[in-house]
Amino acid sequence: MSADFLQHLWRQYAIHQQKVARDAAESR
Repeated sequence: MSADFLQHLWRQYAIHQQKVARDAAESR
């Protein structure tokens, strides 16, 4: 597994987490 691939996965994960957090904040 290459470092570039891991970096890509981490970025996708971070974006997903931000979206989930925003959705949760709006639904309260």
